[in-house]
Amino acid sequence: MPSMNRRAVLTAVSTASLGSIAGCSLDQSDEPPTGSLRFVNNDETVPHSFTMRVTDVGTAPGEETYGVSGQTTVSPAQQNLTASATLEPGSSETYDSVFTEPAWYAIEFTVDDQPPADEGGHVVYSPVPDDEPIGRMLTGKVGSNGGFWWTISATENAGTFDF
Repeated sequence: MPSMNRRAVLTAVSTASLGSIAGCSLDQSDEPPTGSLRFVNNDETVPHSFTMRVTDVGTAPGEETYGVSGQTTVSPAQQNLTASATLEPGSSETYDSVFTEPAWYAIEFTVDDQPPADEGGHVVYSPVPDDEPIGRMLTGKVGSNGGFWWTISATENAGTFDF
C-alpha cells in the first residue's frame, strides 16, 4: 500500500499560496471558504458520480497510512460526513464550508461506486492545519483519461474559521 505523498500535498498547497503572493490573488468573495469541498469531472465524454466519506476524525495525522490520531470532540455530523454528486462531462460542483471543525479528517473517495486505483482515493485533510496561516479546501477530480486524484489548495477566504 503506498503512503501518502506529503511532498505532493505540500507542493499543491505551496503552489496555490505562491499564486496569491505573485499578485494573482482573487477577491476573498471569489474564493470558496475554508473547509469547502469541490468535485471536478474533466472527462469530456462520460458523466461520473463522486462520493466523499469521512472515515475517522482526530487531532493530528496518524502514523498509519491515511489515518488520524488523537481524540477530538467534533459534532457527530462531522464524524459521519458524506457528500456525493453526479457530474456531467466537463463540469464541477463546489460545496462551501463542508468541513466546519479545526480537526484532521481521514477521507475516502469513490468514483462511480468504485475506489480509485492504488489507494488514490484516501487522504488525510484539515481545513486549518496548525502550521499554516491560511485555510484550505479539498478537491476530488476525474481526468480526461478517467483517472482520479485529489488536491488540497489554499484559500484566503476564512469562512467560519479564524486565522
